[in-house]
Amino acid sequence: MKLFIKLKSWQLFLLFSVLLAWKINGFAINAIVNYLGIALVFAWICAIGIYGNKIINAQYFNRSNKLFIVFCKIFLIIFPIASFLDNVHLNPILNVIFIILNVMLAFPFFYILWYSGETAATLVKGRYPKIEECLFYACILIFYPIGVWIIQPKLNKLAFIISTGRTVPLKKQK
Repeated sequence: MKLFIKLKSWQLFLLFSVLLAWKINGFAINAIVNYLGIALVFAWICAIGIYGNKIINAQYFNRSNKLFIVFCKIFLIIFPIASFLDNVHLNPILNVIFIILNVMLAFPFFYILWYSGETAATLVKGRYPKIEECLFYACILIFYPIGVWIIQPKLNKLAFIISTGRTVPLKKQK
């Protein structure tokens, strides 16, 4: 997970773009490569939440991430099944199961985005963020081609500061 935090913006953007834009003749290869691209974007978002939470707990205040990790696991279990059922249009019952699985994925997905956005905002601002700041970072995580260029340089800077053994200064709450 630390690897995603230490990569440069252009490296992440290139990796995501190549995997998500990959089109080859053949259903199986396209599905696998597209799933791999989505899984890497998801891993980047989770890395922000998990690694960032360790920094927050060490330097600012204690914060639990147990629910976040549970939702990450739920998402990783249900998403492959739902994406497979999306490509199978043989049976109306499978379509109903696909809809139910997508509804079940909605809450964990938005919670993961919110938690990671809140974590990124806390790390960048150096204090507990306002709701608008959390919403901004969560939204740019959704639009990851833009979010990579905004969030990743700030995370690289924080990772460098922490790897040198220094602490990130705590800012006063306004």
